[in-house]
Amino acid sequence: MPTYSILENVSIEGKPLEKVGVGFSKPLLTNLLRGTYGFKGVVLSDWGITNDCTRACRDGAPPGTTPTPDQIAMSWGVTEMSRVDRFAKAMNAGVDQVGGTEDVSSLLEAEKSGKLSEARMRQAAKRILVQKFAIGLFENPYVDAAAAKATVGKSSSLQAGEEAQARAMVLLEKRHGAFPVRPGMKVWLFGIAADVAGMRGLRVVATPEQADVALIRAQTPSEMLHPNYFFGSRQHEGRLDFRPGDAAYDALTRCGHTPVMMTVYMDRPAI
Repeated sequence: MPTYSILENVSIEGKPLEKVGVGFSKPLLTNLLRGTYGFKGVVLSDWGITNDCTRACRDGAPPGTTPTPDQIAMSWGVTEMSRVDRFAKAMNAGVDQVGGTEDVSSLLEAEKSGKLSEARMRQAAKRILVQKFAIGLFENPYVDAAAAKATVGKSSSLQAGEEAQARAMVLLEKRHGAFPVRPGMKVWLFGIAADVAGMRGLRVVATPEQADVALIRAQTPSEMLHPNYFFGSRQHEGRLDFRPGDAAYDALTRCGHTPVMMTVYMDRPAI
């Protein structure tokens, strides 16, 4: 999957790139990616690069409704082209599968009008089919339900997953001698289930003042700035810093002189 972006101030072999999204750029997808770097796989376009930007795309979903994927339209650099021409340009640039659409009619019209060759369509289909054959989807398309049931969730897999998560934890600072937390210690919790702490032998108390240590699980700060748009309703954006009014920050300030062990789930680079 290339990128929606129109790359600025980029030249290949001395020639400036056309001001189009990378899904429409033959110098990048065919000449550079496949020619120079020898990429053999499938190029799947970003979602919605052949779509027209409707009112819902421009202004967001109406209040009280849920944004849907069909509202995505990012035909950057080719908005004045017809849908047929966008399909042809993307495929001729090197895209093998156009993401986020089932509009076969525009693809067929591109071929019928001579804007896209049958040979190029067959080349794209072959690349996709080779990958499907390689993983056995045609010879053995159905999962072994009994094997799946025996494999998914088995104790050794769960243990390996927990060990991987533990190794992924990065200690940023350590100021007190109250760590590590040991069974029998009194803990005040935020964002952590009391029954889970109890299973680890910890004694859960009602206030930070009663605790030997406070355990806080925080999320990276974020805002929902574009709730009426498909991506904006699902992805975190906005500020990255903890501030008064954030639940985890307020929990931290409640702790006073009680030692705190705080983890931050880093889906964004929190400050």
